[in-house]
Amino acid sequence: MEELFIIIPLLAFMAILYRWMCHLDEFCGLKIDPEQDSEYVWKDVLLFGKDPSLCSSLRSQRLDFDTVECPAFPLLRMYRIVAAISENDLDNMLLCTLAKQRDPSVRTVALCNGRVYREIFDQPAVDVVVTDRLTILKILTAWEVLS
Repeated sequence: MEELFIIIPLLAFMAILYRWMCHLDEFCGLKIDPEQDSEYVWKDVLLFGKDPSLCSSLRSQRLDFDTVECPAFPLLRMYRIVAAISENDLDNMLLCTLAKQRDPSVRTVALCNGRVYREIFDQPAVDVVVTDRLTILKILTAWEVLS
């Protein structure tokens, strides 16, 4: 019973302190969007692989995207879609798997160059498997990333 006399005032004090800190954040202009983690910069697409025509098409659509040359994520970045279109099927699969582990809500597109690997790509880490790079623009349009 004696612990309640200590815990209840302590909880009340912590609640008042929390409200005071929220008002202080608003006064200083530090408004945090609860939908987005402020630690990360959110972008639409991460593109893995070299394809100048696809990059120019995405730039002409004014899409916010990054490109990488190894199957890794840039630090402090999160993406809605990860498109792995390199010549190496295993690297494409690795990046899609890493993307799903990092954020299960991310959509992944992987280019499968070899027919032998087609069955390997049919797993939850890859949402869409393509055999042609031109299909990626259609997929991004279907997912309402491109207009």
